[in-house]
Amino acid sequence: MQVLTTARSGVRFGSARTRIRQASAWHQHSLAVSTSGVLYSFGNGDKGRLGHGDQLSQHRPKKVRALAGKTVAYAAAGELHSVVLTCDGEALAFGDPIYGQLGNGWTAATGIDAYERPTPVLLPRSVGRGSLGTLRLRPIRRPNVAEVACGDHHTLVRLTSDDL
Repeated sequence: MQVLTTARSGVRFGSARTRIRQASAWHQHSLAVSTSGVLYSFGNGDKGRLGHGDQLSQHRPKKVRALAGKTVAYAAAGELHSVVLTCDGEALAFGDPIYGQLGNGWTAATGIDAYERPTPVLLPRSVGRGSLGTLRLRPIRRPNVAEVACGDHHTLVRLTSDDL
């Protein structure tokens, strides 16, 4: 469930009031982006979906320190993963990679159980001559992500150009 907020008085996170620009919640965890571009997460921390570098649950909103120095524009929560879009157009994901939903090339077959810190989303490109071609992943050379969205076991990334 995606919710856009325009709280005027702010929300109390700890001892300070923080104004929230955008929030997303799904399957036992929530993400909130402040008007200053700071990401907060809370709820069930299983599989690293909160981005705090561990798998601990948080009962109160906690700043995702791994994103320090980045300004978050938007956050999307999936079932066991999360994706954020920075103001620089970079997409970063964290949480369960079992079905490849983090977009970084890792799945259950790679033996990686969880990404507890944000990792860049990679873009597929078709190579080869078959009717479907072979997909290979390449890093985003010039960040140009316009929008991100999550479902239970998938992530969608829309680019600002026809780069794929």
